[in-house]
Amino acid sequence: MLIYNLRENFCTAKETIFLLTINKLKKEAFKFRGLLEKCDKSKTELVPDCFPIMSCKISSMLLSYHFLKLWPELEVKGISAIAEKNDQITHYWLEIDEIVIDITGDQYNLIKGSELNKEIVSNRPFKAVHVSNKMKVIYMTFSNFEKVNYSCTVFLQSMKVLLRIWSLITISS
Repeated sequence: MLIYNLRENFCTAKETIFLLTINKLKKEAFKFRGLLEKCDKSKTELVPDCFPIMSCKISSMLLSYHFLKLWPELEVKGISAIAEKNDQITHYWLEIDEIVIDITGDQYNLIKGSELNKEIVSNRPFKAVHVSNKMKVIYMTFSNFEKVNYSCTVFLQSMKVLLRIWSLITISS
């Protein structure tokens, strides 16, 4: 990975550090969430009508693609987790170093409380876009974490192929 000094615009290969401000990540996450909300869902099968409900994984994967297009040196982790005391409740978000990026946490405001566990219900409301340190509330109510690393070259190539296939399927139907 690269050490990238934004102030001096100087790059050297040394350690796995990428100095990127949390404000830049927030700005891009908000912009991306806005695009998902505004898209014509009848023509975009990747974004369901019930968005953000049941959209956390695909939305996070698309956001990671967006981040990697902007910052190829970035190491983005996709986190899959199961709620404690109810293994039917799952969630997916991104992490970059110690920063959590979640653009669908507000789905837990929309799902009936009887379908959730009391930890999630008691911590409502959740923001539509959440970018902060890992130790925030929603992430404390999940366990059994599984991490997937997204690095630039392979992931970007894979996403391009998947998006191309998806567009061909959508056009032909």
